[in-house]
This record gives sequence, C-alpha cells and structure tokens, in this order.
Amino acid sequence: MWHPDLYFANARQASFQTVTDDNFLVWVYPSGNVWYDCRISLIVICTMDLWKYPLDSQICEMRILSYMMS
Repeated sequence: MWHPDLYFANARQASFQTVTDDNFLVWVYPSGNVWYDCRISLIVICTMDLWKYPLDSQICEMRILSYMMS
C-alpha cells in the first residue's frame, strides 16, 4: 500500500513510536477510501520573540513536506 513520504522540515528530532510493535493503523472503508494513521514523536525548532514577555504569544509552525518533491 502506498503512503506519503513525508518529513518534518523544522524537526530537530523525530521518531516513530513503537511499544512492542509498530504503532500504526489502517482503516479501509466500504467506499474504497483508506485511512492511514501513525504516531510520531517530534521535537520542533521554533523561533521565539520574547520582547513583550510576559504578555506575548507565540506561533510555532510545523512544516510538513514531501521528501520526493523537495
């Protein structure tokens, strides 16, 4: 079964979660649609602007890209 070749461009560290076996799930619906789900642990690099601290707010983007299309 094909699944996308994704990677996280601003991840400092990434790993698939495994307990005793690979941790993923595939659902096949009667319509033919397929749902693929897996758990990934990430440490993401975020730029922080603390100029207005403690009244600031931050936005941390998670950049998900295709490995083959980059």
